[in-house]
Amino acid sequence: MSSHFHSPYPYVNTCGQEVASDWNDLTNSVLAIHIINDNNGEAVTPGYVWTNAQPNGLNYQGTSIEHACEQWTNETAGLSTRAGHISFTGAWWTLMSTKTCNSLAALYCVEQ
Repeated sequence: MSSHFHSPYPYVNTCGQEVASDWNDLTNSVLAIHIINDNNGEAVTPGYVWTNAQPNGLNYQGTSIEHACEQWTNETAGLSTRAGHISFTGAWWTLMSTKTCNSLAALYCVEQ
């Protein structure tokens, strides 16, 4: 996430609801609302979401994107990375658990 443009504008979900007022708000460990809608605005079943990110927007504890299931291209059970959880608005939205790369999880997409 650290290579993203740090927007001064609001981040909204696919239903148009504000998730965070700007980049600083997005990365302060607390979201305004859960990110629970898919790209079509439909509610999704709560579960894990791939992030490899800390709540502050940086890669998890010194790892690089290459450590995120080999840039999200390898689903081998022997590899793992960090996942958040859709049900949370606090720090756990990005950093709740370590999951093996063959686990099922959603993916947050952030449009700039």
